[in-house]
Parts: sequence; structure tokens; C-alpha cells
Amino acid sequence: MSKCQEKHPADLMVEFGNAKYTVQVKSRRATKEKKFVFASENSRSMSDTYKNYTCDILAFVFFYDDQKRIMFKSNTSSQNYFTFDKKVITDTMELDSLQESLDTLSAVPVLNPII
Repeated sequence: MSKCQEKHPADLMVEFGNAKYTVQVKSRRATKEKKFVFASENSRSMSDTYKNYTCDILAFVFFYDDQKRIMFKSNTSSQNYFTFDKKVITDTMELDSLQESLDTLSAVPVLNPII
């Protein structure tokens, strides 16, 4: 895992064998309603640098009860907002969500230009 250069749309670059993925990290504390609301789109996405760039994996960092937990999600849909409650936080959340994300990404076909 490597931190990206400053002003790069991704926060991290991760390499698993021959596969390389870009990761965008989002962190939140629970709202008054005990929900965690993440937006994967931000004001930077409107600049020329960001508007056509998509990260492979979203890393949602949950801060609660003096703990920090991470849920990974493949960024394969057009969904921009994610809302979770505390029920999604499990003992194996990090490993399970990372594995699910990698499985989803490996199932997405890669299209190469023919011209």
C-alpha cells in the first residue's frame, strides 16, 4: 500500500500480486440519529483533474466509541451516498468487506480499446 501524491484523486494505491487498485478513504462519526453517512463525491470531483477519475475501492472509516473500523466497498456503481447504522460493524468487517470488494472487482470485465 502506498500513499498517493498530493492532489491525486485517490488517497492510496494498493497492489495485490499483479492487480493494482486505487482507494479513496472517507471517514465519519455517527450522526445524532446513530447513522454513518458517507458521500463518495466531493467538491474536488468538479475540477478537470477529478471529474473523469474513478477510484476502484472506497474505504469507509467508522469512528465510534473510541474505535476506528473500516469497511471496503468496490466502486462499481454510480451510487454517491452511503448510509450505514452500527449493525454493519462486525468483528470481521475489514477482512470480509475487502474480500468481497476484490471479488467484485475481479469479476468486472476489462475493456481495451480496439483502435
